[in-house]
Amino acid sequence: MRRLALALGIAVFVAGGRPASAAADTWVSVNGADAGDCAIAAPCRTLRYALAQTTAGGTITILTSGRYTPVRITKSVHIMAEGVEAVIAGTGPCEATVCVAAGPNDVVSLRGVTILVPGPYVPGTAGISFLNGAALHVEKSAIAGVATFGIAFSPNVTGDLHVFDTKITAVAGAEIVAGSGPARALFDRAEIHDGQIGISFQAPGVGPIQGVIRNSLITGHSGYGAWLVGAVPKNVMLDRSVVANGNTGIEVDGSQSTLRIGDTVFGGFHTSIVSSSSSNVLSYGTNKAVDLVDGIAIGNTIPLK
Repeated sequence: MRRLALALGIAVFVAGGRPASAAADTWVSVNGADAGDCAIAAPCRTLRYALAQTTAGGTITILTSGRYTPVRITKSVHIMAEGVEAVIAGTGPCEATVCVAAGPNDVVSLRGVTILVPGPYVPGTAGISFLNGAALHVEKSAIAGVATFGIAFSPNVTGDLHVFDTKITAVAGAEIVAGSGPARALFDRAEIHDGQIGISFQAPGVGPIQGVIRNSLITGHSGYGAWLVGAVPKNVMLDRSVVANGNTGIEVDGSQSTLRIGDTVFGGFHTSIVSSSSSNVLSYGTNKAVDLVDGIAIGNTIPLK
């Protein structure tokens, strides 16, 4: 009997004293507290604390409108806000509001959030900085403020960036940089406004870059709407989009830079396309250029396939 009682006592102690285990679903709220396991009935306050309570591949749901502090993400996770105005604000690790430094197979997803980098302006800051991971998905979100980059996507190895239904306003809307492996980027229904460069595809590393911009609006840039630069292969497709109201629509530099354009309107620029003699700018013949000062052609026509 004494042995049984002792065993039961130990079992009760272990069950009652065990720290809360990580859960697949956690919740945060401006009225929450960083304690416990971030259950929906007792949400926590910060994304940083919630991330520690969430299993890899789990979901953090933001329940209430308000401001949340920066977060560094080191594993697969989905952060989402539905029906609330959730603002992630400030500059945290890696000079970004959201810093992604995850494992090579990890996928990070952000949906329905506003990412804000407040002043004063500091060069090199970013709304989202992606340093490592398999993929980053940004959907139905907004990135604004005085950051150098709205999204700085520079994976150490192969990485995929998917941006859907998202508005970006920063000095550079998005920068895609190839590292030791390929970098692939897709922008669909994106709006990128009022900076120096809309989207830059840069390749100081060894990996090639593949990019697709479709159903998107790039407007109001003092430099380029899009910029392809660097020595490694860069292949970008611009489709069913509008590039308007800035200095130059697109600049394509480098012998291994290829831009293909279809069903796209260029308007309100001094020049629609600037390209080096060694780069390739190819048009499917379905594009329009309006209100250009110098009237430079969009590119060599290639047949539809």
